[in-house]
Formats: sequence, C-alpha cells, structure tokens
Amino acid sequence: METSNLKSSSMSIMLLGVFFLSILYSFKLMTKIGH
Repeated sequence: METSNLKSSSMSIMLLGVFFLSILYSFKLMTKIGH
C-alpha cells in the first residue's frame, strides 16, 4: 500500500519535472530567437 503510493507520488513528481524542464527549454529557445 505504502510502496505503491510512493511510486505514484514519485511518478507525478517526475512528470512535473519533465513538464517544467520542457517549459524552461521552450522559453530559452524563444529568447534565443528573439535576440
């Protein structure tokens, strides 16, 4: 029970990290194109 809960929580954190990194990368790319 606890292990599965920990797994799902870590999975959501990983997805959130990937989402954040993709936004950061696209923002960097946009600024590069702007300048």
